[in-house]
Amino acid sequence: MPSNGLASLYRALATLPGGTVTDHLVETASGRRAIALDYRTRDPYPGTGQTLRDQWLLDPQAYRGVGMRMVGGDKIGGGSSVVATVGVDRAGQRG
Repeated sequence: MPSNGLASLYRALATLPGGTVTDHLVETASGRRAIALDYRTRDPYPGTGQTLRDQWLLDPQAYRGVGMRMVGGDKIGGGSSVVATVGVDRAGQRG
């Protein structure tokens, strides 16, 4: 994504209510280090009453999305991680 497109994306993310950036890098499901954009949700984490948060994970060098996860208190409740990306010429083609 061109740098002006990324800048626009981050300006838009900053306007979402309840969003913060964590003060440290976090580990993705694939073991990479990432910046976490943290968004609090309305519902408590099941069984604990703690606030449930969604985290969008960004590569700290390229600022591209590398995953997401759901966090309740200090426990990760689930998520996903991008392991690799590849450009192809047509749908169905593998890299």
